[in-house]
Amino acid sequence: MGGILQKTICEQEMIYQYLRNRPCRVVSLTELCDYLGLGKYSNGKDKKDVVSRHIKALRKDHPNIKPRKDGVELVDTIPADGRVLAELASMKTELVASRIEFSELKAMVAGVVEMLAAPVVTGSGIPESGTKGKKNTTKASALDDRSPLLAAIAEAHKQGRPYTKTGRPGSNGIHARRAELPAPFCSIGRDRLERIVTELLQDGEVVQDEAGFLSVPCP
Repeated sequence: MGGILQKTICEQEMIYQYLRNRPCRVVSLTELCDYLGLGKYSNGKDKKDVVSRHIKALRKDHPNIKPRKDGVELVDTIPADGRVLAELASMKTELVASRIEFSELKAMVAGVVEMLAAPVVTGSGIPESGTKGKKNTTKASALDDRSPLLAAIAEAHKQGRPYTKTGRPGSNGIHARRAELPAPFCSIGRDRLERIVTELLQDGEVVQDEAGFLSVPCP
């Protein structure tokens, strides 16, 4: 039973990642079946039925996955401010579940609000010079050092519990398990963390197998 559940979760994560890499494009069920490597089931059940059930389950957590005549499409339907609020709510819920002290949670949320409220230089997205700008620069400098994150990804793979780039709470998604990551990566939002992982993948510092699991290649 556990093996079947793990396979289901893995296939759903693969589908979601596949759609995220192809935003605003209709992906057919046949294409998803081929990507998952599904064949005709022995009991006569069609492989498209399996993919359809995965899509139905994913849409409960990702309403921006929209059914289309010839398949499904991942669209960006969440306003920017709504996405930020949803991210903060998710952060608060998961940190409380992880028994993070309220004072730490309050400081983290306040830091996010301060960063959002900081004035920016037109067209750059970077806070203007001053105290707030210096604080953000310090944090940005810490994020520039990816070696602690690489070490955490390598250790998770070594222990047989590798991360995936994306994933719902309770899955192997790197953001879902960010409490295991070293600072400052344990306290940044989903989009930013996944963007960093994408950059590491593009640079070849991290690789991803067919199931979506991350590892650090040998030097």
